[in-house]
Amino acid sequence: MNKILTDIINYKNYLERLGIEVSLCLANDTLYPRLGLMIGDFLHRSPFCAYVKSDEGARLRCIHKQVALRDKMLSGEDRFSGCCHAGMYERVYRVGSDRFVGFLSVSGLGGDTSRTRRRIERLSEGTSLDSRRLSTYMLDSITPASQMDEEMIDTLVMPLVRMLETLALSREATDVVDRVVAYVDSHYHEDIKIEDLARMEKYSVSRLSHVFSQSRGMSIGEYIKQVRMDIARDLLANTSMQIGDVASHVGYMDADYFSRVFTRSCGKSPRKYRQTCKKSIEK
Repeated sequence: MNKILTDIINYKNYLERLGIEVSLCLANDTLYPRLGLMIGDFLHRSPFCAYVKSDEGARLRCIHKQVALRDKMLSGEDRFSGCCHAGMYERVYRVGSDRFVGFLSVSGLGGDTSRTRRRIERLSEGTSLDSRRLSTYMLDSITPASQMDEEMIDTLVMPLVRMLETLALSREATDVVDRVVAYVDSHYHEDIKIEDLARMEKYSVSRLSHVFSQSRGMSIGEYIKQVRMDIARDLLANTSMQIGDVASHVGYMDADYFSRVFTRSCGKSPRKYRQTCKKSIEK
């Protein structure tokens, strides 16, 4: 198993031993595939939530409220506490400081019992759910975390948030780099600007440059040059194209500039490189 996945599961189990129940909500396609079979460990497992979601109308309202929480986080808030529509108090944490990839919920927290009671009564009136069973399941779902203050819960939960962000970014970065490489490989003859690549991926130039260099061991500009020089060498060795035509074919409108770049990259001018290749063939 991937080390970061192992760390995530071990840390989640540690939180549970402390009485902190966490679940992952609205995780996007950069996080779900990375968790794989482990995603089941991040589902709501409280008796109260399970009973609430047994009613289709209440389940759909839960989803609607989760979307509302996501929108609130997208507006700038990364963590806050509150009472859900069914009466359960929870604290939620955005996962993804640059890009939203989901949120963690710590449920089973204590709160205003009168508000909880009112919401349970309102829920039972509008659904098939029984208020007494709701109240019983609510009591069964209160965890030791309800005795902790928010600062303590934050201190314990934030390392898990950061680990999930690292996991999501590793998948996202791989996908982004693969798309950039594929684009360069098929558009090397065009005027490729890093700003345009960053815009396509909705990244800042600095972020895209960092992610690419971390993955490929070279900058985007160096990769573009490498692709162009590889193709230029092949054309010089195996065709009779004029050097100026080779230059324009690999994205250089200035043949003299192409010659300087080629010479620095290959150790020989385009003309000498072609002559060397011909001599090798003749031998």
